[in-house]
Amino acid sequence: MYKIIIALLTVSIFSVAGCSSYGNQDLKKENQATLQTKLIKNKTTKNDVIKEFGQPSSTTTSGQSEDIYLYDINNAKMSVINVIPIIGMLAGNTKTESRTLSIAFNKNGTVETWSFMSDDRNLNNGFIN
Repeated sequence: MYKIIIALLTVSIFSVAGCSSYGNQDLKKENQATLQTKLIKNKTTKNDVIKEFGQPSSTTTSGQSEDIYLYDINNAKMSVINVIPIIGMLAGNTKTESRTLSIAFNKNGTVETWSFMSDDRNLNNGFIN
């Protein structure tokens, strides 16, 4: 019985200390250099972008009625230590990563400009770190 309780406790700790993800996970592998080869001004079309990255997370238009496609990803992974009583309060942490890609198209439906932001952090949410 003792072994069963320990096993259930271990499984519950690891399942609570999981991760949270949303967005286009393909953006994890992108950076400025890879995007420069994929997003070429006045050449790459909206269809090319959708083939490469899928449907955008959201779309908007600029003041000149050109379309802007937005792609993003946000991931967070909590450390297992966060769920250990007292120790988690003292030394817990969470690793986060986010990427945002914004692509503006001209009136011809090809890429006019684009921007990419990448942010990886280790958030120390314990009292001693």
